[in-house]
Amino acid sequence: MLEDNEEALGYAWIEIREYIHQISIVETKRNKGYGSSLMECIYEIANDRGIDLIELDDWFENSVV
Repeated sequence: MLEDNEEALGYAWIEIREYIHQISIVETKRNKGYGSSLMECIYEIANDRGIDLIELDDWFENSVV
């Protein structure tokens, strides 16, 4: 926060992020635990790099085929 004589003047919200843009499992191999295994690898990589927050988004266009 930026202050002058204890008066708040402004702030900055800074995020330094590394992105995983997409994950996908071959259609014929879905629902067999491979996605969970892939996420475990992602968690390990994040932990090794000191990343303590992982967000997973989905889009309304996503569908299970």
